[in-house]
Amino acid sequence: MSRFFGPINQGAYVVEDWESAARRWIDKLDVRPFFLLRHLEFSRCFYRGGPTDTNVTMALAFSAEHLSELV
Repeated sequence: MSRFFGPINQGAYVVEDWESAARRWIDKLDVRPFFLLRHLEFSRCFYRGGPTDTNVTMALAFSAEHLSELV
């Protein structure tokens, strides 16, 4: 929690394998269900100042009012 901005309601974690990461979250933390967004492509992305292509998959799950993202 931040005393300046209020509670933290969202956290994103970059993982190598979203399926195994989601399984661990389900088994160890009982966070479920995960909603999967596969192969998101964005039209204007930049990396280190230059344009780049993207292809992102993310799994999203709520636990109470907290949103967890496995990217």
